[in-house]
Amino acid sequence: MPATVLKFERKPAPAPAVQSIAFNDRTMLGITSPTLIHAGPCRLIWVSIISGGFAVYDARTLHVGPERLICRTGPGTEGPLIRLDWPCMKGLVIVPEADSVIAILFV
Repeated sequence: MPATVLKFERKPAPAPAVQSIAFNDRTMLGITSPTLIHAGPCRLIWVSIISGGFAVYDARTLHVGPERLICRTGPGTEGPLIRLDWPCMKGLVIVPEADSVIAILFV
């Protein structure tokens, strides 16, 4: 009896969601526009750059100046989780670059 050869087709992965989705009260997935994550003291634990780059501000509102900037990355820095564990004394604002998608965890 001849052996049977099984053939498997690889299906493309679904496109990532691009709207902001609250996974739970301390995780934000799919951040694509400037977002006030938390208005008060907190810690930014990790960031995942799905595409593009981003800036993080220690502020209570979306109207932030450069003096509140904590960190910034540019396009092409996509990759796995980046562990930060940074304190934010006023609040946490994430500003993705154009066409960027970011996910974060904070406490």
